[in-house]
Amino acid sequence: QLEGIDTLYRGTLRRPGYCSAWNFFVQLGLTDDTFKLNPTNVSTRRQFIQQFLPEVYMENWHEYIQMLLPQTNWIDLKEKLDFIKIFDDIPLGFTEPFTAAQALQSILEQHWVLGNQDRDLVVMIHLIDYQLNGKKNQIKSYLVHEGEDPINTAMAKTVGLPLAIAVKLFVLGEASAIGVQIPVAPQWYLPILKEMERLGVGFQEEHYSL
Repeated sequence: QLEGIDTLYRGTLRRPGYCSAWNFFVQLGLTDDTFKLNPTNVSTRRQFIQQFLPEVYMENWHEYIQMLLPQTNWIDLKEKLDFIKIFDDIPLGFTEPFTAAQALQSILEQHWVLGNQDRDLVVMIHLIDYQLNGKKNQIKSYLVHEGEDPINTAMAKTVGLPLAIAVKLFVLGEASAIGVQIPVAPQWYLPILKEMERLGVGFQEEHYSL
């Protein structure tokens, strides 16, 4: 219910090259979750990628990328694809029909993992500029949360805890809505934010006159 807002930006910061690499997966069809592949015919990562790349470009796939996505830095993309070994004859491990998205997820989960000493970090910031009584003001609301270890990550907490709290609210009868819900109603976000703060995941707020 943000009415009369002139400008609203919503963005996510990613490491350089992430978006173009993910766009490659999308354009090639690797994120499709609608049709099934047969593990009898597609049992390795190389056979998987062959389903989406024209055969003539299997050995020179960077040429296909340059045609498909001419603005992409293919050297950077090649490094990322080499890292996940998507062209190698590594077994996918599926015994039942699977989708392209499931295969891609399985591959990424084996390589996009934190080391024993690694920690993740979730940073979120909201900058709200407004005018009141002829004076310009700004509210800065921000959250910085670091994961504990490779299992109890900040991402796991910020994604999983709100859902768990919502389930608890429903089970206890403190939230009565049914069906598919999005957390923009006070009956959801007020108690969820309150308990999240109690669990150590909360926002700091600062007010400024501009």
